[in-house]
Amino acid sequence: MQDIDDDNDSFEAGKSILMDKPEILYACAMNFPAGFFEHAKANEGISAGINRVFVPLIAFASLAAGAAAGILTKSVQNGFAVFSGALCAGAPVFAGAYLMSTVVRANRKLNPDEVMIAGRRAAAQYSGCDAVVIDSAGLFDPYRCEMFGVKDYKNVRIDDILLYSAAVVIKAGGPLAEAFTKVIGGTKDILPPVKNLHYEDRLGLTCLIYNQTVLFGNRQLLSNHNVEVPVKAEEDRYLRDGRKVVYLAVENKLAAMFVIGYAPDARIAPYIKTLQKQGVKLLVRTWDSNITEELITDFFSLKTGSVKILSAGAGRIFMRYKNRVRHQAPATVVHGGSLLSTLRAVCSCIGLDFVIRFGEALQVILAAAGFTAYTVFALMPSRGIPGVITVLLFQAFCALLLLLAGRLKKTA
Repeated sequence: MQDIDDDNDSFEAGKSILMDKPEILYACAMNFPAGFFEHAKANEGISAGINRVFVPLIAFASLAAGAAAGILTKSVQNGFAVFSGALCAGAPVFAGAYLMSTVVRANRKLNPDEVMIAGRRAAAQYSGCDAVVIDSAGLFDPYRCEMFGVKDYKNVRIDDILLYSAAVVIKAGGPLAEAFTKVIGGTKDILPPVKNLHYEDRLGLTCLIYNQTVLFGNRQLLSNHNVEVPVKAEEDRYLRDGRKVVYLAVENKLAAMFVIGYAPDARIAPYIKTLQKQGVKLLVRTWDSNITEELITDFFSLKTGSVKILSAGAGRIFMRYKNRVRHQAPATVVHGGSLLSTLRAVCSCIGLDFVIRFGEALQVILAAAGFTAYTVFALMPSRGIPGVITVLLFQAFCALLLLLAGRLKKTA
């Protein structure tokens, strides 16, 4: 996982979510993950504060409590006993162990699915992202997306209709590529060459095939290029059960209308909903005119505004970042490259960061409570100084609470 670090590119991609410099994550390929041990050992956040601030503070407070006990009882031995006991009761003994065990436990679950989070720093770094940019192809199950039929307008040979449409769709990629591959029997060698492939925002694709201008998109695309389109009522007849239509035109002649259907990938639905709950936007790059914010939000039952379609310019920026193979990149969050592993990696960072923060805060509260309780009882003449067993039982209780805290689940 990487974030778009160029301010201009980040601004261009973030226009759709109305943010000046959003933190946008994307998945990219690399040859070598660098600096794993440094990232794994990084200890930031509350844990660092515990080591730098809280422990010295508890030590100083324990020294003061010991001095007070020594003065009140007029016994150096009692003063030293209270100092050592208060320090042991207030020491965050399991802070480091909690952090490491939580990270190890998370990776034990993630590694079989080709996801690895190096440590606390990596989880914190990516849990605060504003958006994740993805390709629309991963949102759908390519083997369940279908072409239900073709309406031939008798202006172009049917063989050319099938070959031209398949060539354009397969060249562009996307969820329909597999469906059109089936149309040609899986034989891609027979496809004509596609040149100058270009996507017009929310309209469709234009290209050249054998020096003929080919359009593949919605009715507005054809109208913009002065191609006569059928009446809207004819198109509406096929728009049932979630089906969509897309037109093919060759040399300003309407060639065919395809009736198609999309099927979402159910495996990624829980992760998309988790991102929505956390306020993380999905920025979707697509070259398919039928893939809109409304289609995605309906398929995955999302709130309006949680998904944004990238403009053609922003989509090109994303593809430039995505297709750039880095020789080496920081080994913070590593995954297999699929959309499923990408979304799971981001959701796991959010969940891991929450669990670590919760456990660290709980450790501070327990340590402060242990020190306070021990000191109060130790300075009460009628109570006497709590013994070693009492301190050990309290620390065992803290360990149990932290063990339960480490098993909290924040994400799907």
